[in-house]
Amino acid sequence: MRSPSFTIAEIFAAGCDDVAVEDTPRNEAQTVADANFAANAAALAASQAELARRIERLEIPLEFVFARDGFLTARDDGGWWTGCSVPLAAGRELLKTLELSGVVGCYVNPTHAGQLRACFERIAPHQAVIAIVPDLLTLGVMLRCDNFSHELRAGRLFFAGGWDWVGELERIFQDYPGLPLPQQFIRTALLEDDQLQRFAADAQAVVAVQTQRRSRRIALLRLRAGRRDKPSGRWVVVAGSQLRLGDLAAPALAAVLASTNVTHLDPDDPRQASPLAVAEAAVGADAIVVADVFRADMPDVLSGRTAWITWVTRDRLMPPDTQATRDGLILADPRWTAAAEQAGWNKNRMQIGGWPSVAQHNPRGRQSGKVKLLGLLADTFALEIPARIKQFSSHGLLWEMIAEELLANPLALGTDPHEYLQRRMAKLDVREEGLDRLAFLDRLIYPGYHQGLAELARRAGLPLALLGRGWDQMPQFAPHAAGPIRSMAALAIAVADCGALIHPSPQPTSHCVEALGIAVVQPAGMTGDRFVQSARRASAQARPPQRPQHPVLSKSIVQNLIDQAGW
Repeated sequence: MRSPSFTIAEIFAAGCDDVAVEDTPRNEAQTVADANFAANAAALAASQAELARRIERLEIPLEFVFARDGFLTARDDGGWWTGCSVPLAAGRELLKTLELSGVVGCYVNPTHAGQLRACFERIAPHQAVIAIVPDLLTLGVMLRCDNFSHELRAGRLFFAGGWDWVGELERIFQDYPGLPLPQQFIRTALLEDDQLQRFAADAQAVVAVQTQRRSRRIALLRLRAGRRDKPSGRWVVVAGSQLRLGDLAAPALAAVLASTNVTHLDPDDPRQASPLAVAEAAVGADAIVVADVFRADMPDVLSGRTAWITWVTRDRLMPPDTQATRDGLILADPRWTAAAEQAGWNKNRMQIGGWPSVAQHNPRGRQSGKVKLLGLLADTFALEIPARIKQFSSHGLLWEMIAEELLANPLALGTDPHEYLQRRMAKLDVREEGLDRLAFLDRLIYPGYHQGLAELARRAGLPLALLGRGWDQMPQFAPHAAGPIRSMAALAIAVADCGALIHPSPQPTSHCVEALGIAVVQPAGMTGDRFVQSARRASAQARPPQRPQHPVLSKSIVQNLIDQAGW
């Protein structure tokens, strides 16, 4: 739904005016409100039954109408509900800088469904919100002004509602031990600081108690696992369900290891994302298998008796836990063997397991005589400077310098993004203290590199296909945008017309694009002209690339690691 753009001053000015309601039959707005509430009530009954019963008994003495921005709202004695006639536009303005860290955020006292919808527009599909709404009437109106049933059923939305919202918050954590505890409060400029402090103090007290309870539960589960005297033959595979174009390890792992003796834990479902969820799933299991996550990343969660098997698909290695001798590595690239040994891993606890085929081509995709495209598989976004970076003028200058350079010459990045960032920091005499290195890498360097490569190909007149989110929002790339890719089936269809794919990583190592059965152009170490020439040749060739000669990931490789460790 498109809505007009408003400044924050215009939003509140509009909210104070008695503006005529859009020319829509009154019963149409009420019909939509009733349908929204029916869907929300059914979903809430499945996740928070007691709160749903309280909400269903609540009478709402308001008239539901469509606001000036087309979003559903209500009127009370002729005035706009919450005093705002553009609730969704207001929510977008109030939350335009929201960046949620962690999996769960605690939204303190949202006053309209438009604010909550704007919040979900800003956060990632694997993130969740617990909304503290102490007034049940406000909650009842919110559940009529928008349909949140999808978020409720997916475990992405919970309500700590009513005067006993603290008790409801406790019940959420008790009923959903797999839901991570919130690490961040979400608030808008409408909430006064003293109000936030009161809400935060009560919520933090609940979180502190739950932290202790979960720690004790994990310790008990580890103790039980340590007493096991025989194997069960069961594994736990941790693999997210959300498709990430730059990392297809999760769907590959889930597909290869699917079996009746395998339990699948989905960390992209917020209800399965906490350390306690991992500990609970691993009860009685011989091993946990996960891509690119090591025991050291989640310390003191599993007993050393339970093997932690990491399929390494990126050149990041963590040292082994000396108390967990059954742990093992499966390396997607044999070139990482020496680095693994230097990190402390025993050769006997390592196996080579490259990328399996992760997408079956659509047989109708590539047609005779059709131009073969050059594909780039990556989600992207505008290289805007985050608010937290702008707080430091030197960091903002560094951001602008890197953005300008990578868009003009992406191959200036080289093969080590960390080293590149360090060199640019030294150039401007920017110190490490206070620098959000992760934001520079994920929000600037990698997307800037992708956009720079796309620009090189576009200017050379190559038949470019940009596969992923965000490209259609940039005028120069929109004609080449193939749209978001949300499933492996959609990915197979999207790459079927490509003669070659651009390797999306600047590092010349194994990558998931090599498992798509398409020729791959790796720009690392090339000049711009050479990259264009290589891309043109690769996209025109008829034969598929040769698969690597080393073994690929399989059940037998995992089983060998487990068997070698004994019991």
